[in-house]
Amino acid sequence: MSAWSPNEPFNGLPALADSIEIDIASLSSALIEARVQLARLDELTKALPNPMVLVNAIAIVEAQASSAIENIVTTNDTLFQNFEASGSIADADTRAAMRNRSALQMAYQLTIDRPITTKLAQIICSEILGFDVSVRANVGTYIGSLGKRTYTPPEGKALIARKLEEWQDFVNQKSRFDPLIVMALAHYQFEAIHPFPDGNGRTGRILNIAMLMQNQLLSLPVVHLSRAINERKSEYYEKLADVTSDRNWNEWIRFMLEVVASSAIKASTQISQISRMQLELAGSHIDTVFKRGIPTDLAAVLFEKPYCRIGHVVEACNVSRPTAAKWLEELEILGVVESVKVGREKYFVNRKMLEVLG
Repeated sequence: MSAWSPNEPFNGLPALADSIEIDIASLSSALIEARVQLARLDELTKALPNPMVLVNAIAIVEAQASSAIENIVTTNDTLFQNFEASGSIADADTRAAMRNRSALQMAYQLTIDRPITTKLAQIICSEILGFDVSVRANVGTYIGSLGKRTYTPPEGKALIARKLEEWQDFVNQKSRFDPLIVMALAHYQFEAIHPFPDGNGRTGRILNIAMLMQNQLLSLPVVHLSRAINERKSEYYEKLADVTSDRNWNEWIRFMLEVVASSAIKASTQISQISRMQLELAGSHIDTVFKRGIPTDLAAVLFEKPYCRIGHVVEACNVSRPTAAKWLEELEILGVVESVKVGREKYFVNRKMLEVLG
């Protein structure tokens, strides 16, 4: 193993290889559980009549949680409000989280039938930060607080570029390791290289989801790994550090497998609950306004747009604005939605769906 000191650039960071010593047998139970839960989630997703409802919603939840890991503080409610708002977003943390959401959806589009590359990582990071980034050329970058270094990543633009190429080759080569183990190894390596001036953690976590889809473990990005990581944030950083100092791959991989499994279970539960709510609402007969039951398009828009405006109903249901307003006001009286005023905008909020996502 190459010598390492937290105060010196880790230019000797070893490349990933199939020869890495991992006790696969000790990980088999965690690996099976992660795969089972991902398979169950994927089946539930495929059975949805409109899976993009969940894709859009969970992308926001993932963005909020991934941003929170980096101490960018916002809420799901704020993000849903701003996702539907027509004006500019004043709050910097909210803008940052919304860019994270956009980057996740971009990664989904860019990895359909395409490999995961250094260029993709650069595109994702640029979207997250809101400006074009390139491989870090500055010196003096370190991870730590109050002047105390816990890790100093490699330095030198050419060296970093070479290590990224090695990372890319490992991600895309045929490996003896299960794809979930490859994902865990690659995530450590990307964070250890720390290739960009900022946004490396958020970029790396989006790449994790891209790898799940690339390896056909998920059809759509409906799992929010960042929430599970954020709930175990200290352990996440401890396990990363243990790989650097002691090459303790097994515990790091086990941690990531547990994150995948718990995230898939959470997403499966959310999908089941939201599907049940959709069916209940679509089957409702509210005689005062909806004598033939709630229109399918209206029921759908309340889940596609949990912060719903009158204009959304007009567009989705092809009705007049007074009719859309009457429908939403009646649904509020019946407790289906809750109206809130945010600035000049009036929203009808599907609070039950947001509670499930929260």
